[in-house]
Amino acid sequence: MSGTTHSRRSAWVLASIVLALAIAAGLLMDLRPGTDTAVLSASSEETRESADIAVASPLETPPAPIDTDAYEAAVEARLTELRQKIQRLEEDVATLQEQRKRIDDELVRLADRSTREPVSATTSPPPVEAAPAVDRAGLDESLGQLGALASERGHVIALGESELSFKVGRAEFASVTPGVLDEIAEVLKRYEHMRARIEGHSDSKGNTRQNQQLTRDRARLVRDVFTEAGIDPERIQAEGLGGIRPITDNRTIAARERNRRIEIYLIEP
Repeated sequence: MSGTTHSRRSAWVLASIVLALAIAAGLLMDLRPGTDTAVLSASSEETRESADIAVASPLETPPAPIDTDAYEAAVEARLTELRQKIQRLEEDVATLQEQRKRIDDELVRLADRSTREPVSATTSPPPVEAAPAVDRAGLDESLGQLGALASERGHVIALGESELSFKVGRAEFASVTPGVLDEIAEVLKRYEHMRARIEGHSDSKGNTRQNQQLTRDRARLVRDVFTEAGIDPERIQAEGLGGIRPITDNRTIAARERNRRIEIYLIEP
């Protein structure tokens, strides 16, 4: 009887130990998953906060793309405009160089002639002829009727396309010889002490050299009218200046018409 009781008591102690171990094991299992859940919860919370920050701070809108074709076209147009301006300047420089060369050649010719024909110190200068009497009142009246304006270079008469019309691009009158040229020729015949300088001018359109040649030919055509009227050719000088001496800008049609002109200077000694 006592042996049986002792066996039962031992079994109960063993069972109690097993139960305690099981409870301890269960507590350990509960503790580990709990820790993992806390870590995952914290990570989820951080992820949500990051998403909230991203939504609260959106990226700036990127700039609109540049139309490269339009930009390149604008640059090319500007370059073309600059090239044209450079070409016109180069042509003007070439014209001025030609004029300077003619002046230099003339100076050399005059210097050479003066060297070949020295003036003797004992030679008396030729007598100076008295200038013929001039009907000043009559001359002033004639110049006023022609619309001549006094300038440092003489009495200038500016003839635009309305007074002196040429065929387009040619050194020919558009109609019969203008009567104003006959009136100027009469003044030159009446006052033989006067000389005439004829200058042809154009606008800035077209080729510079061609404009200069055209204005020179037109000035010479006017000179021919005077010589045919009986004026001594030695008293008349004709020159073409092209578009290098405008009287206004060339932006409008009316302005270009004003620049296309013949200027006649009546010069007194």
